[in-house]
Amino acid sequence: MSREYQALRGLLNQMQEASAASAQHMHNHVLELKALLGEVRSNQGQILHRLENIMSAVSDFAAKMKVFTDRQGAAVDGLVADIKTLNDKITELQNSPGTITPEDQALLNEIETHAGAIADKLDALDAQTPPTPPPA
Repeated sequence: MSREYQALRGLLNQMQEASAASAQHMHNHVLELKALLGEVRSNQGQILHRLENIMSAVSDFAAKMKVFTDRQGAAVDGLVADIKTLNDKITELQNSPGTITPEDQALLNEIETHAGAIADKLDALDAQTPPTPPPA
C-alpha cells in the first residue's frame, strides 16, 4: 500500500466519522424539535380552552349588561315621562289667572309630591350603578 492510499483512506475514515457525528447531531435536533412540537400542541390546546372560557365569560357579561342597560333605559324613559308630566302641571299652574285658589294649592302640592317622587327615582337609578372607582 502506498502512502498516498493510506492518507486517502485515513481522510475517508475521518470524513465518515464526521458524517456519522453530524447525522447523530441532526438526529438529536430532530428529537428536540419533535419534543418542542409536542409541547406546542399541548399548549395550543390549553390556550384554546382558556380562550373559549374567556369568550364564554365575555358573552355572559354582555348578556348581563344588556339586562342592566335595558333596566336603566326603562328607568330613564320613566323619568322623562315624569318630568314631562311635572312640566305640564307647572305650565297649568302658571296659566291659572289671579290669586292662588284651592285648586292651585292642590296642584302645587301635587307638583311637590311628584318632584319628590322623581328625586327618589333618580336616587334609585343612581343606586343601580356601581360607584366610580378611584383614579389609579
